[in-house]
Amino acid sequence: MQFESRKKAGHRLGQELLHYRGQEALVVGLARGGVPVAFEVAEMLGAPIDVWVARKCAAPGLREVGMAAIAEGPAFEVNRQVVERLQLSARDVSDTLLREADQIDRRARRLRAGRTPPDVRGRIVILVDDGIASGATARAAIKALHTRGARRLVLAVPVAPPAVIERLRPLVDEVICLAQPVEFTTIAASYDDFHTVSDAEVMDLLELASVRLGVARSPLTLPPSS
Repeated sequence: MQFESRKKAGHRLGQELLHYRGQEALVVGLARGGVPVAFEVAEMLGAPIDVWVARKCAAPGLREVGMAAIAEGPAFEVNRQVVERLQLSARDVSDTLLREADQIDRRARRLRAGRTPPDVRGRIVILVDDGIASGATARAAIKALHTRGARRLVLAVPVAPPAVIERLRPLVDEVICLAQPVEFTTIAASYDDFHTVSDAEVMDLLELASVRLGVARSPLTLPPSS
């Protein structure tokens, strides 16, 4: 299955989630690429949308080697095999995660223009991304949302490898994945348009969604980069 754009993928994903319309669900897009997809889902469900920040953490001194994933909360998913192979100490790991947690917090505040994170306690939360490759960042975000008290957690993505979906399925209440190619290569390969999503695009979409819901927000401005 090929998607023209994140917008089109979000529309198709929203059609599979219409059973949540009217249930006061909260749609959460993983920053940054998941937000345009989540925006379309939220539009179809008439639901509020927010952003959740997660990222992979590189091993110290090895920018291409993923040691862990972290999501705001904070919540961590450490790759023990990488840690053991590189013989990283507990201090190496903790120092890296603390630095990343600080960056995650700054990015989240920037994208929300200073607003507080959404209160997910007791709510249906639909976690949306533009695709899943290894599943590390998705697991970190799932852990964070469970910790924050989500009542029901739905993972919704346009594309992911079938083996990864099966590993994630027990962690949530429902999984919606439109395409699960056996010969998965990259998320980008499933899109005609897979441009890099900017902070400004994410903030614009959050602002548009707030206008639709009649939620008062401060004027949209980009805070200075840290």
